[in-house]
Amino acid sequence: MKYGYFNQFITGIGEDVEGEIALISQHADQVMVDTLSDRPCFDEMVGKATQGDAIVVYSMTRSFSGLADVAEEISKLYAKGVSVTSLTDKFTMDHTEGGRIAYETMMLASTLVGVDPNHGFYR
Repeated sequence: MKYGYFNQFITGIGEDVEGEIALISQHADQVMVDTLSDRPCFDEMVGKATQGDAIVVYSMTRSFSGLADVAEEISKLYAKGVSVTSLTDKFTMDHTEGGRIAYETMMLASTLVGVDPNHGFYR
């Protein structure tokens, strides 16, 4: 199953939300749209997704609330064998060689959240 996901909780002025959802629809069997910050549709989709399924998002920044959130959610999906593709960021995290590199890079980058470049960790 190919799921599409879009979070329109915060929409920019002049943003073409309908066009963005239509783009996702071209790549997905079912599109889920959240209008709340706590993402109940996203949680439902993650719960339904099984090995071999795919999730297509418009952009990582539109779908997640920061790098730590991306790492947490992508890790869950990756462990289940679910691929994640971001249309505007132009990358896919899956179990192919390129997808594994994208995943590992995302996980490495997430460890740098909270690092002070001059003094190390500041959490």
